[in-house]
Amino acid sequence: MPSSDFAFMKQQDQKHYSAVGKVAVEWTRFEMRIAEMVRMLAGVNNKFGECITVQVANTARMLDALSALAELRSPGSAGKKPFKKRLDRIQGLAERRNRVVHDEWTFDPGVTTRWQNSARRVHKNTPIDMSADEVEKFATEIKDACHEFVAFRREFLLPLKLW
Repeated sequence: MPSSDFAFMKQQDQKHYSAVGKVAVEWTRFEMRIAEMVRMLAGVNNKFGECITVQVANTARMLDALSALAELRSPGSAGKKPFKKRLDRIQGLAERRNRVVHDEWTFDPGVTTRWQNSARRVHKNTPIDMSADEVEKFATEIKDACHEFVAFRREFLLPLKLW
């Protein structure tokens, strides 16, 4: 393969890994906002709250804690359809984020392929083409969802005098 092909591939790889990094960073910010709401609902300061929320293993469990604490602070709120729908959307984003960050990627000239890993790290037989632009778009989707969540959080916590 001529050196110009290697340069093209290196550029393609760098763009793609940069996009995956953006997904990871945006998701970390989102998780932080969710954990902040859990701490606010729990009524603990950041020192104790961070000690507690850092022990929560994954997003699904953090959303369970958020839902349970919301129900304690505002009975009936966690059972409402919009609340459940919001948490389901966040969980869906978490699952997609896991795929982008943890699946295997292969690169051919002009084509980037994601190979799904199962829980036992065995490749599934169905590769998925996913460009760096699609990964970038997903990072933006996470960022937008985080902004929406922060607005929701403020509106939820204000009447409870927790904001």
